[in-house]
Amino acid sequence: QFLRANIRQEDVVCRLGGDEFALVLPGTPLREATAVLDRIRMKLDRIELSIDGRSTANLAFSCGLAQHQADLLVEDLVEEADHALFAAKRRGGMLSWPRA
Repeated sequence: QFLRANIRQEDVVCRLGGDEFALVLPGTPLREATAVLDRIRMKLDRIELSIDGRSTANLAFSCGLAQHQADLLVEDLVEEADHALFAAKRRGGMLSWPRA
């Protein structure tokens, strides 16, 4: 719900599994997609979660980007984004992974 509230109507969000989600941002250049994800990360950083009204929990947000290419299968696009996601998790931030 949080992601849906922070993307355009034509964008698509879906759960891949566990705590992993995919965003499809049609017609969005890589630079603009990076800006969208930066805005989402900044909003998540401002959320304070409390457990039983006492302790707080921090949210972590890492993401990988992949840009659609005409010769790229959907499975390949997801794989590229997944590689970028795991690289970002290792570094603790966002990493784009455009195809060369």
